[in-house]
Amino acid sequence: MKNIRRYPVLAVILCLMAAPGALAQQNADWNEPNDRQSQATPMPLNARVEAFISPGDADWYRIMLPAQGGYLEISTGGAQDTLLSLYDAKGNELGSDDDSGENSNALLYGTLAGGIYYIEVSCYSWSSGAYSLQILALPEHPLLSLLNATGYTIYYLYVRPSEGGGWGNDLLGYDTLWTGNSFDISLNGPGYWDLMAVDEDNDSYTIYGLYIQTDSSYRLTIGDIDW
Repeated sequence: MKNIRRYPVLAVILCLMAAPGALAQQNADWNEPNDRQSQATPMPLNARVEAFISPGDADWYRIMLPAQGGYLEISTGGAQDTLLSLYDAKGNELGSDDDSGENSNALLYGTLAGGIYYIEVSCYSWSSGAYSLQILALPEHPLLSLLNATGYTIYYLYVRPSEGGGWGNDLLGYDTLWTGNSFDISLNGPGYWDLMAVDEDNDSYTIYGLYIQTDSSYRLTIGDIDW
């Protein structure tokens, strides 16, 4: 009888001993310690990492661009509210963002020279939570292939960054884009772009906020006409 009574007590003790470790494993961040720039976790390009952050905490990562440099998109994901900052090798801040990305996550992008850079992810709220960090090396000038499927000839074609500004010059120049034909547009970097076409009847077709990361295509139809 004495032996039988000991087993439940022992099981309770083992359970209590295991519980803290089990909870810690749920919130484990295998990149730690990386709370300072000198402890930054090396991260390859075109990679994604999962991590955990708390108020007052900061996670640092180190990336290296090849000598020719390149166009980078750095973003966070998940429900945790984060602040994303980018620094050069000397510790000078190059930019920061809180919620310009998808679902109000952080997003930084642009063309950078070759060398070492540091990324800091910090907590922008008073709660702890998991987040993901993704680094994409993208083409500096992606191509947008526009297919004219309107049934009409396009006489004028314009593109511009979605953040605003004028339409600039007509891309077709003295050419026209016949229905059924395509026209390749070299964009000045990945991001959000607006497009406007004007056909033979002087009807316009305006597309706002096309998100272009790599070489892409768009099929312009009569349904895109401005009413």
